[in-house]
Amino acid sequence: MENKPENSYLDKLISCFNGVFDKEPRNITLREFLFDMSEQHKEQIKRLRACSSKQEQKHFKNALPHATISGVFEGARKAENLAEHSGLICVDIDQKDNLEVPDFGLLIENVLSRFEEVLYAAHSVGGKGYFVIIPLKYPKLHKRQFLQLEEEFAGIGITIDHNCSDVCRLRCLSYDEAPYINEEAVAYTGVYNEPRQPQWQSWQRNG
Repeated sequence: MENKPENSYLDKLISCFNGVFDKEPRNITLREFLFDMSEQHKEQIKRLRACSSKQEQKHFKNALPHATISGVFEGARKAENLAEHSGLICVDIDQKDNLEVPDFGLLIENVLSRFEEVLYAAHSVGGKGYFVIIPLKYPKLHKRQFLQLEEEFAGIGITIDHNCSDVCRLRCLSYDEAPYINEEAVAYTGVYNEPRQPQWQSWQRNG
């Protein structure tokens, strides 16, 4: 972390909310959210993971800081309030959606770390799934870049949460003792294009 490159993606500004119901965000860097804040709240996160009740887990989760990884918002978390896109997208890989993936517990080591576009990968707040942060080449095409990512992940047998296509998507603070970090990550260039509809041409049969 000491020899960080200039203009690191980890130094991009994002909006941080004090819980899921907060409507007055403050701007922090992605680096602060992923490292400083997670360290401050790691005991709370460990308690959440130890809870057997889903309702209790949800209570703990809702109270933790959340952030909009894809940008800075002015006011309530709505698309029209997006002040600046961070150039990043965060996708979720949930265990329940990937029951047939072999060695799911080693997904970062075996799969995610092999992609040069992956900036950061770690366990999600519940400790069972993962969240993956990827820089985008075309932030203005956020949804179409997500759809292409979704298709490419599916191509290697991994399902990512479709709700992550939302630029307003909240990311709950998490803690991982050994996250994957690649400050040399390159921007993802894939863009989804809708399949072209056939253009039927009129014709006349000669008698």
